[in-house]
Amino acid sequence: MAKKAKKESKEKVLETEEKVLEEKEEISKKKSKEKKSKEKKESYFKLLRGQLKMVKWPSGKEMFKYTFSTIVFILLFVLFFQLIDVISSFVKGLF
Repeated sequence: MAKKAKKESKEKVLETEEKVLEEKEEISKKKSKEKKSKEKKESYFKLLRGQLKMVKWPSGKEMFKYTFSTIVFILLFVLFFQLIDVISSFVKGLF
């Protein structure tokens, strides 16, 4: 009986040791995943910063020129569609 008790206690000890080892492995896996994700984030922001440094930002004069040309272009389209609307209304009124 003493031998059985010793075997059972040894088995329990082995089981608990295995559980502890498994938990340690899981913890180390989680830590490595966290490190990898942190490294990915850091490298992403480094690349992003590098890309933003390469952008040629427009000057104030260029911004004014582009804004003005955009507004003129929109007004021309408005006039074009208003003209089409007036012409189609006139043609519809003839029939």
